[in-house]
Amino acid sequence: DIKEFWLKPVYDVEPHPAFRLLCLSIAGGDDDYADQLERMVAYRYVHPEDVMIPNIDSCATGGTGRDTFFGIVRCIFTDECCATINEETIAGTHNGDLFGKMWVKVSEKDNRSIPIDKIKDLTGDRKYRHRAMGENDTDAVRLFNFMFFRNGYTTTAKLAGTGPSGEDRRFEPIIARYNLARHIAKYTGMITDFKDEFTLEQETAATMMIKQWQKDAYQNEERISEWLGYIIKKHNVEQMTELLPL
Repeated sequence: DIKEFWLKPVYDVEPHPAFRLLCLSIAGGDDDYADQLERMVAYRYVHPEDVMIPNIDSCATGGTGRDTFFGIVRCIFTDECCATINEETIAGTHNGDLFGKMWVKVSEKDNRSIPIDKIKDLTGDRKYRHRAMGENDTDAVRLFNFMFFRNGYTTTAKLAGTGPSGEDRRFEPIIARYNLARHIAKYTGMITDFKDEFTLEQETAATMMIKQWQKDAYQNEERISEWLGYIIKKHNVEQMTELLPL
C-alpha cells in the first residue's frame, strides 16, 4: 500500500548525466560499483519485499555526494520510508524508528560506535525484534536496509572474508578517494586525471556546476523520475530474483 505514495518512474527518457557522475563519485570511479548503487535503488523499488540485499557500507573522502544520494532516495521512497538514526536506535532499549522504513542512514558521527553485531542481528532475517517505547517487544516484518556513511577509508563493518555464504554478504563496502567536484572536472575535461593539480578556478567552476545540478537534477522530481525509470530498465531488475554484493 505504501508503495502507492512513492515517486513514479518515467521510462524511455535519457537521464541527466549528473546522476551517473554522482554514483561514480560515491563508487570511487568504478563502473561496476556505480552500477551496483543504481541496481540497489531500482531493485528495492521493484522488489520491496526482498530485504536480503547487502547494506551499503560507504567510506570516502568528504564531498563525494552521499547525502545528496540519500536525498534522492528519500525523494523516491518518501520521508515516511526513510530515516536517519544514531547509535541509540541500535544499542539502546528502543528501535521504534526502524519500523516501516525502507532505507536507514547511519552517518559519520554515529557509525564509529555502532555495535556491528546488533546490525547483523537486525539484518539476518526477514523479521526483527521490534521494541517500541511503552510497548511489549514483538516480532515485526523487516523492510529496512542500512546505508553507512563514514569518512576515511575504513568501513563500518569489519568483514571476515567468509564469502557469499557467510555474514559478509550483508554488506557492500564501497571506497571513494575523490570528491564529486573532481569527477565533474574530469568529466568536463578540466583535468585529465584525478591526481592532476586542481586550481582554485577549476574547483570553483566544478562547485558551481554541482550547485546548478542540485536544482536541475538532484532536487528535481521530474529528473529523478526519469533516472529511476532508466535504472529499472537498464538493470532489468524486474527479472532479478536476488541481489548479491559484488
